[in-house]
Amino acid sequence: MSYNRYCDYRIQTVTCESESSLDKYTEYRPIFGDDGALDLLASFLTEEVSAFPDEVLRVVRQAVKDPYNEIYTFTGNVYYMRIVYRTATIDTNFFDKEDKRPLVTVDTQDLLELVQQWNADIKFLKKQMDMLPERQIIIAAYLQTKYGYTHSQLANEIAYLMHTREIAIEFLYYIRYNRFIPERYASVFSGFTAEKLKKEFGLSAIGAFNYMAHLKYHPNSAIAKQQMIFVKGDDTMTLKEFTSMARSCNSPITVILFSDVESAEDFRQTKDAELALLKFQSTYQSSVFLRSEFANAKVEAFYGVSKDTYHVIVEIKGLQ
Repeated sequence: MSYNRYCDYRIQTVTCESESSLDKYTEYRPIFGDDGALDLLASFLTEEVSAFPDEVLRVVRQAVKDPYNEIYTFTGNVYYMRIVYRTATIDTNFFDKEDKRPLVTVDTQDLLELVQQWNADIKFLKKQMDMLPERQIIIAAYLQTKYGYTHSQLANEIAYLMHTREIAIEFLYYIRYNRFIPERYASVFSGFTAEKLKKEFGLSAIGAFNYMAHLKYHPNSAIAKQQMIFVKGDDTMTLKEFTSMARSCNSPITVILFSDVESAEDFRQTKDAELALLKFQSTYQSSVFLRSEFANAKVEAFYGVSKDTYHVIVEIKGLQ
């Protein structure tokens, strides 16, 4: 079989969580590298082939089997496919043509292989997602055995992972097979996969997956980057959340805490004057040594001094 460039994609799984289970949904999006011309084809797979896999496959198979017979068509919720003599044209079915992306033409044999592979990929991912609730017990047993989590820690950790189910299924896959999920299925947040985080920054498995879950909602965070990171806007975390991530590293890290530093120069002078508020290792849970005003303090910035030492700047209200 010759190379089919349309089958060379990865899948971004997108989950949306809410307090109500009725409002949860999962969407699968193909990423065709930097080929913007295939953007509409990606939307067709996401919106129509995922929703009507058998119907689309039947039309494409008929067109490949008997290309001279007639014109074959499929009309979905958003997109329209028309096949004439071995060429499929995909466009929107909106009469007002609000979607200005260029239409896509694909050879029907290539499209058949693409639809078959996409259906197989989505079937695999949906199976992993469907199994997740009943297999939380596997995650719990692993965390208890591998990392010595208490019952309280297990409850918090599983709740945290389940808030980002695409990461939870990757962690479950890692536990079951002792390897990361194939790259085409791996989530990518801020340029990182869990495997990349583990390899490049020495995180443990749970540390890598925890940080991936954090990156989904805080894409500008970068505890692994050796530079000062200023946290702005809604992209915030508390010192308790920071130390929870730090505890996931293979080796303990030292956190040196500073307060209300407004600039890099202020930070340098404060640091040189040794005006640190607190110094601790990530070996311990934050609740062991942090009073509430520290634990709930907003992290404004942090700096990787070395692989195992971080300076953290926090805003602590009411500090005397």
